[in-house]
Amino acid sequence: MKKLFATLLITTGIGVLSLSVYSLSQSFKKVDFFKVKDVEIVGILNSDKDKLSQLGSTLVGRSIFDENLSSMLKTEDAWIQKIVASRLLPNKVVITVFEEKELFKYKVAKNCYSYTANGKSVPLICDKSIAIKSDTLLDEEKGNMFHNILSKNKWLESKKIYMDAFQFKIYEKDYVYLGSYDEVIFSNNYKLYESTIKKRYRSVEYVNLSIDNKIYVKGVKNVSTKG
Repeated sequence: MKKLFATLLITTGIGVLSLSVYSLSQSFKKVDFFKVKDVEIVGILNSDKDKLSQLGSTLVGRSIFDENLSSMLKTEDAWIQKIVASRLLPNKVVITVFEEKELFKYKVAKNCYSYTANGKSVPLICDKSIAIKSDTLLDEEKGNMFHNILSKNKWLESKKIYMDAFQFKIYEKDYVYLGSYDEVIFSNNYKLYESTIKKRYRSVEYVNLSIDNKIYVKGVKNVSTKG
């Protein structure tokens, strides 16, 4: 009986305390001192700053204790993963924007995209610096494989590149490299070509680096001066 009485007493106490906290929070919501007056937005790199500022302004005048602040911040901006509203008493809200991480830019026909770490292709405004082209939008597998190649072959950063379903072309001054999306095959073949095979040719038109341990070169070989 004593245990039952103690349990009832504790349960009643918790209920009264919860009700008191709820009543107190509801009271605070009505106090002007705790109404949002200042909104700060952080984390913007590529998303639309003006639209986010307009979105943040919708919080002004609301109670800082409103539990729905974050859920009110809805946006269709493709750059944004999520938005979190943090409260700074008495009347300020900091909106933290978590954006997609850009890995590289590419172009499909007349449209340009940023390929991100989450495998998304986010539309962006084209400019002359975008030298990578693709015949279609990149899926996550091909996009990640190509990024792996770019990150381990820095010499590609300034090259014009065209990607198709199975391989990609690198345009180098007077000739073209054909590459595999397999980073190991591509890197190994390129190193072998640069260190050994390239020296055998006076001029080159085309180099196929897409096959494991097999390099095909179209060009004019050096003429031996021996004898």
